[in-house]
Formats: sequence, C-alpha cells, structure tokens
Amino acid sequence: MCFDTLVFEYPGLRRIDGSGGDGGVDAYVGEFSSPDIIFQFKHFKKGFGAPQKKEIERSFNTASGSYDLPHWILVCSEDPTPAMQNWLDEFKTKRNGTKIEYILGSEMRAKVINHPKVRKQYFPNIQDALESLSSEPPHNPLAAAARDVRVYNDVLLDDRFTATVTTDGETETVVYSLKPWVKEPVPAVKLRIKTPQGAQAVEGLIKEGHSFELGTDDIGLTSLIDPSLHDADIVSIKAFSLPQTHPAALSIFAGDDPAKSYPLHIELKTVREGSEVLVRSNAGQNTAPIAITMTFRKAAPLKNCTVSITPRFMGKTVRQAARGARFLRRLDETKTLGIAEENSDLEDASFMALGDFSDDLPWRYFGDLFDAIDATCRLFCINPTVTEEIDNPDFVASMLEFGRKVMRVGTEIEGSVSFELSEENADLEEKAAAHEQICVVVDQVWNGMVFGEACSADVRIAAKGLLEQVDSDQGNLFKIVGSYYYYIQAASN
Repeated sequence: MCFDTLVFEYPGLRRIDGSGGDGGVDAYVGEFSSPDIIFQFKHFKKGFGAPQKKEIERSFNTASGSYDLPHWILVCSEDPTPAMQNWLDEFKTKRNGTKIEYILGSEMRAKVINHPKVRKQYFPNIQDALESLSSEPPHNPLAAAARDVRVYNDVLLDDRFTATVTTDGETETVVYSLKPWVKEPVPAVKLRIKTPQGAQAVEGLIKEGHSFELGTDDIGLTSLIDPSLHDADIVSIKAFSLPQTHPAALSIFAGDDPAKSYPLHIELKTVREGSEVLVRSNAGQNTAPIAITMTFRKAAPLKNCTVSITPRFMGKTVRQAARGARFLRRLDETKTLGIAEENSDLEDASFMALGDFSDDLPWRYFGDLFDAIDATCRLFCINPTVTEEIDNPDFVASMLEFGRKVMRVGTEIEGSVSFELSEENADLEEKAAAHEQICVVVDQVWNGMVFGEACSADVRIAAKGLLEQVDSDQGNLFKIVGSYYYYIQAASN
C-alpha cells in the first residue's frame, strides 16, 4: 500500500522483492546500481522502542554500505512518541552527506486518503460506501451538486488531477488542474486523426502553433484522465498553443537617420509557438499606433523573419496616431526597420532590410493626413481620440485643406490666390485688365468638427502680385498671381 500510494508522488518509483533480504532497499528512484532515493518501509505493530531504533539503524547502515546514499526516506505505519521524535531528529543530524526524511503514521495515512484508487484497492467497503452516495436522493441541490463533483474527483478522475466544475444548470465547464505534489508533465488526452483535414490541423498545431476547431468526424479524442468521456459526448474539439509569453519592451526605428527615424515603443510577446515556428507580436498593446507581428522559422537565420505591420489608429489619440503614421511613412521611404532595447539610442539598434515591400501601401497618405490633423489639433490645443470619422472622405478633404494651411502659417508661398467679390467693382476690373500689381488682404472664418470637437478659426490671407480676372458665370472672380501668406488663430469663444 505504501508503494501504491507513493508512486504517484515519486514518478519512476520501483519496488524490490525483499523476501531474500532487501539489502536495505524496499523501493528506489533512479538506477538500481546508484539510486537517487532509497525507501525503507517499516511496520512496527507495537510502536517505537529500543528494538525499533536498532532496526532503523541497521537498515540505514545496510543501505549506506551498499550504495552512495544521497537521499533516504523511512516510511513507517506508526506515529513517534516525543522521545522517539527526538531520537529521529538526532539520527538525521548525525548522517552527514545524506538527506533523510520520514513519512510516519498519520502523514502516510493522509496520503492514502488522498488517492481514491488506493483506498478502493485496500479498503473496498469504505470506497463503495462513498460511491453509493451518488445514488441517494438529494435533499439540498447545491450540496448534492458539490457531492457529485467530489465523487467524480474521488472515483472517476485520475488521482493526479483535480476537476473544478462551473455550471449554470444548462452547460458545464470543467477545468482540470494537477495536484501540487505532481512534479512531472502528465498526458491528458490522446488525439486520433481520422481525415487528412484532421492530420493537417494537428501538424499545424505541433509545428507552427496554429489553433484549430474540428468535429469528431475529423478528430477523435480519448481522455487519459477521465475514462467516462467518450466521442459521443463531444461536439467539437478546439486546440491551441499556450506559449510562455516572454514579454520584451523594445524601441523600433524607421530607418537609420536620427532626425527622421520616429522611434516607437512596443511590447512584444510570444503569441504562437510550435516546434518549427515562433510568432511574437504587440497585438495586446493598446497604446501602440501600429500592430507588428514577427514570425521566426527556428531553423532559419534570425534576420530572415517575416514582419507584418498594420496601422492601428482608431481609438488612439491624434498625437499617438500621428507618431505612428509618420513612422509608417518613413518606413515606406527607407524600407529599413531598426530594433533596440527599450529607451536605447538609434546607434544601439540592429537593422533589417524589408523585402517584398508593397508599392501600393497608403502609408505616405496616412503620414500626410495625420500631419494635417495633428497641426489642426495643436492650433486648437486639443488631442481628441481618433474615431471612424477618419474614413469619411469629406472629413479627410477638409482636414487636408485646412491642416496644410496651418502648417504653412507665416511662410511665403509662391502661387495664386483666388477670391470672389460680393458685388461688382469697376476699379478692380480696370486694374485686372491692366495686370496691375496689388496687395489684398482676405479674412475668412473656418468652422469644423475634429473627432467630435467643435473648432473655429480666423484665417487671414495676405497676397501680393498681378491681378487677373477669371472667366466665370458670376463675373466677380479674381486671382492674384505672386506670393501670399496665411495667418491663422483659433477664434475666441
């Protein structure tokens, strides 16, 4: 019984037939010629006394004389008296070089109680009585449910596991967890492949960590911990990898120009792993304006990884999104990605050239658009959250037009400015006919909504150049060809 109980706690435990003399070994772990642990089982019907002390010493000396003894465990059916416990403690301290443990009386009985299958083998009447509880009519539904789960754990389930059941009366969720004393991995299920689709799914899970969900026509399942579970009870089987995430905080750079690399902070974690493929991503980093996924073939050089980058502007502040958009625009220009530890300088980064780069990515467009939006928001001292309005063509056109004006405030611009008079002006028409050079100041008011923020600005255009009249049905449209300036300020409330 001691062996049948302890074998769960000590994987690889083996028994010795001591009928012809056990050589101080009743059971052992490791190689018999040089065991890692030696067990000595003792049954003292009359408790501990002087003869039992001599027997313990004799067993230990026999074992230590035959083996290099790193670890010796005495298992006994009786609890020691205080005097015997003192003797055992002193006995342990005198044996330098050997780790000595005792599993005595009550502790051993507690281990037996924790293993229903051992109880059923050696105390069948008690175990049968426990099992019969499941057929009694319940008086308290919750107590009955708890009792049924307890019986399930004690009678049906593998002794190395504990099942935790959650139910609303319609569906049940069962979580199996290893008991604390189990140190080695334990196979829980055995998959049976039935179709090529099932074989492909299992291969993808093993090699590349891909999840799958298939019906029992493609995959069969045998539970190694619950023999009552059959294919007929299973609707579908879903499997996925649970890799160690190994989070890493990094800085990434778009190119190697310190003035234009637009560094971003990202937090990479392992999201998928198989025997051949490792995938790391910052998909769970909500503050990052881009999602980056790096796929590594374990047998290939590190630099040959596949990099996938996706803009993720929605839900970010304008300044966060603008930083990401500028990073992508610069990455589109340089085709070079730098990676370094968090808060490192560009000179500490490792660089990789991005091949197979698509030429039709809208990253330059995003960079220009968010330059304009960011300039507009800074004018009004706001930093709103990007919403689905970013997909509205009218909003985009308005932001590009006004934002570009804001970015050019105070800068001399060569070109032409058009304006329309509300009524005819003969003097101005004469000047236009003569192509005279004039100076004009035009005042406008701009009103708009920027991601839910109402904004208004006073816009002044000061132009100097040759006056021309433009052919128009209204007849009052003019333009000045020369240079002009924008002056813009947020309107006071």
